[in-house]
Amino acid sequence: MGIRSVLERLRDGIVADAQLKVFTQATYTSNINVFCGNDVNNSPAKTYSPYVVINNVENVIRGGNRNTYKINFFVGIVSEDKTEVTNVITYDGFILCEELREEIENAILRLRKYKWKIDIESSTLVNNVFPLFTSNFMVNIETINSSRS
Repeated sequence: MGIRSVLERLRDGIVADAQLKVFTQATYTSNINVFCGNDVNNSPAKTYSPYVVINNVENVIRGGNRNTYKINFFVGIVSEDKTEVTNVITYDGFILCEELREEIENAILRLRKYKWKIDIESSTLVNNVFPLFTSNFMVNIETINSSRS
């Protein structure tokens, strides 16, 4: 399976995932926006929140009947809310962004229906620019090539 097919299945799978839709509708009253690629000089605006960007594709191993890809994702939400309770200040966007990242990762893991081997590595970016909160993760996908993919 080539990279185009993998990216299209990732994109379409995230957008169509029923559990992710329920989460984003309940939390943000909107659906997730999915970007394939990113304009670093013009990142997704507030109107696209919540969003996920499929970015930085690296074809790691290609040979035989298997391809392994490393694909970087980053998640963004806009939130100006904060909660203050007895000397503890929590910017709600930080927590919401991490919850969204987990939900998107779970949607990607449900794509194992394509007989992909999927591993995910997550981290939080510390370069948030209030009120934009971001998180990123790397997905390793191993596909099996066949004439029917």
